[in-house]
Amino acid sequence: GVSSFAIAALDIALWDLRAKSQQLPLRKLLGGNQPEVRAYAGLIDLNYTVEREQEVIAEKLEKGFQGIKIKIGLEDLEQDIQRTRSIREMIPRDVEFMVDANMKWGTKDAIWIGQAMEDLSVTWFEEPTLPDDFAAFQKIGESINIPLAQGENLHTLFEFQSALQTNVLQFPQPDVGTIGGITPWLQVAQLCADRHLMVSSHGMHELHVSLLAGVPNPGYLEIHSFPIDQYALQPFQFSNGLAQPPEGIGHGVEFDWDKLQKHVVSTATTQLSDRRIRDILRSVRRIAVVGASTNWKRPSFFVMKYLSKKGYQMLPVNPKAAGQTLLGETVQAKLADVGPVDMVEVFRRGEEAPAIAEDAVRCGAKVLWLQIGVISEEACDIAERNGPQVVMHR
Repeated sequence: GVSSFAIAALDIALWDLRAKSQQLPLRKLLGGNQPEVRAYAGLIDLNYTVEREQEVIAEKLEKGFQGIKIKIGLEDLEQDIQRTRSIREMIPRDVEFMVDANMKWGTKDAIWIGQAMEDLSVTWFEEPTLPDDFAAFQKIGESINIPLAQGENLHTLFEFQSALQTNVLQFPQPDVGTIGGITPWLQVAQLCADRHLMVSSHGMHELHVSLLAGVPNPGYLEIHSFPIDQYALQPFQFSNGLAQPPEGIGHGVEFDWDKLQKHVVSTATTQLSDRRIRDILRSVRRIAVVGASTNWKRPSFFVMKYLSKKGYQMLPVNPKAAGQTLLGETVQAKLADVGPVDMVEVFRRGEEAPAIAEDAVRCGAKVLWLQIGVISEEACDIAERNGPQVVMHR
């Protein structure tokens, strides 16, 4: 897992240098001549209201998407299939419809859901179960009439070989960032070609578009919900369901550092020693987690589970999951509903952090911990003016 991420960063950089040394766009270095690739919209929508779902789907259709993928996986199977059916009605039948369970179910429930969706013209059913349970994956695929997809959580070439050997993986989706870089991604693409399968992608569409355009068996490019377009020198090109790879030399993902300046993190809140971090954790007991997720795959869930095992009282806060039980605690809608706390951990967007900091002060928190990726100097200022120690990017 972690080692694959680290190797990926180096491997991608080396391919970028190689392409630049030859004055070629990455896709042409790879031998590709695809001027465009098919692309679909990947939504993060499991907790959307009906109104929000309608709004987002209408927006994607207006932008020209010819494929939309939704998240499925509510706790109640009947509610989940009802939700899926209602969303399917929002999407024209000539627009491809994919579903992603994010490893939610065991074999029995995944088969039940899969069979219940068979009349919905589903292009693929993604990650119905744990990615490395290949026996379960194979049984699910053999029991339903919907093609299966997976790949984002396979971190080695060996794992992909095992997945393909089930003979039910019809839409392989290697992620260049999790499999170890461009080199193994291309090896997976070749494994797919050997089986007469297309290779698709997961996330990082700004880079994957060049990889798909560079191989002879391109499938589908996922355009994810976390674009970096606003910070890039070359905006991502998409129209009428097709994405165009960048023509600049290298892999084409170049940041505009001037636009990133407002996100520079002050060293006062980041250069804390490990000893100081341990001291902070020893000083707290009740920890509120704002943005807590009931999805075990999310970082907030992992943090809550880990710290609860260490004896901390973890208090989840998430208005979309209010009233549910998470690791033995009832999820609260607002931080103010939790009562006095020692520390507040923030798993929300940076722009939400200042208001959370104010609530943390009112709750008597001694520490405000902004998790990796949550950047807000304003929140830091609010906390530090009013007492709480701030930890950011740790």
